[in-house]
Amino acid sequence: MIKRRHSGFSLVELMIAVTIAMALSIAVMYVYAGQIRTFSQVARKEQISQESRSAFEVLSNLVRQADLCLSADTNRCPTNLSVGLTYPNGVSNPNPATTLQRANDSVQINFVVPSGYEIWPNSTSPYTNNAIRIEWSSTDGIVWLSAGASVTDGARTNRLQLAGGTGNMNSQIVNLDLWPQQVNSTGVVSDAATASAKPTGGYRLSMTARVGTADSSYTNVTDPTGPLKNYRTITYQRNIIPRNW
Repeated sequence: MIKRRHSGFSLVELMIAVTIAMALSIAVMYVYAGQIRTFSQVARKEQISQESRSAFEVLSNLVRQADLCLSADTNRCPTNLSVGLTYPNGVSNPNPATTLQRANDSVQINFVVPSGYEIWPNSTSPYTNNAIRIEWSSTDGIVWLSAGASVTDGARTNRLQLAGGTGNMNSQIVNLDLWPQQVNSTGVVSDAATASAKPTGGYRLSMTARVGTADSSYTNVTDPTGPLKNYRTITYQRNIIPRNW
């Protein structure tokens, strides 16, 4: 007699099928989670790039508009107009190679742009708030920009947050340097020894930003053992010759 097999699956077959389905579901979830993580990282990197590039261009354009008068001839240069740079004591600036961030770092940059001209943030007629101040500190990671009647004007009620912020999705400015450049006898341009040195080769502007959260699976090759080793960063740098050099 021929025995007929009943249609359907046995309990063992059902258990095997369920196990395979669970394994596939877990694999799909891992792939999906990886894609979400990659998308998030790319989005944050793009956010850093857009925010910091815009701020860097603003700073570059302002420094380019600085009024300078560096000649020792008082007939040509009755007023010694320069870019004033203030760094904290004990901090070596600009940062040495492979050092993206230093503790307790800060900078204050003071200069004037032409009076009577609308050069943002001096954007209110008759455009006499032509003294520009740029401030940054590693404490808050924010670049502040303000305009006043003089470089010693402490009120500066219109201080603007140009770049940086708090929160996981915000970029933070981890370094800002403006450093005088000098040209040697052979025409080579390099960093001056001090912030007050005469900038015969213009100024080097450098700014580094990072995303708000660390990624333990990522190693920053520029700072592999420092405080930014697990952060994605982007650095902008440019040599600037002020307009009336």
